Amino acid sequence: MEKVESLLKDLRLSEKEKKGIKIGWTGSGKAGVVEPQAMAQLLSEKPVFVEAMAETLGRIWCPIKGVACKEVGENIFHFTFGRESGKRMALDGGPWEFGNDLLVMEDYVPRKRIEDYNFDTIPIWVRVLRLPLGLMTRDVGEAVEAEIGEVLEVDTQADGGAVGKYLWMKVRMKITVPLMRGFTLEEEEGEQNLITSGKEQEGEEDRNWCPF
Repeated sequence: MEKVESLLKDLRLSEKEKKGIKIGWTGSGKAGVVEPQAMAQLLSEKPVFVEAMAETLGRIWCPIKGVACKEVGENIFHFTFGRESGKRMALDGGPWEFGNDLLVMEDYVPRKRIEDYNFDTIPIWVRVLRLPLGLMTRDVGEAVEAEIGEVLEVDTQADGGAVGKYLWMKVRMKITVPLMRGFTLEEEEGEQNLITSGKEQEGEEDRNWCPF
């Protein structure tokens, strides 16, 4: 093995190999048509029956036209959707699982190689507890985006308010880092509320502790 690695280090491209080839970017279907596509990785050590996964998820994402699925790496898959709405559901409607294992979706980018995909975020609903009623709004939900992940949706009424027991937000959250214990939300008056994913703390000094 060491001998092979040594030989590879000494390899040099020939002039013919260095010559570039221009290739146009097209869809994989009919000429001029870019089909709705997405990539996915199943976080499992078990082999997957691709046809079964395509049939099961296709009934959810595209119940009429279905989906096509091809394995392009170790538990990495390329999906083609019958409808654009099916792709949007797959990307933003999760998190998804197959065989009790998490399926991480990512948008298909033609210029990316398989190894360029990260598969490190999932969309998930988060509820923020103990917020002041006046802060249960779409603006506040979007303001915390930098701390917990891209905000896809905030469950509010038509006027942007969401007064209730808690504020629901759908965020695209990283799965490769531990959940934050909390962060501080600063109001215009200078008061600070701690929003956290940890357990609710006891004591008067923690009255602004707002768990997920």
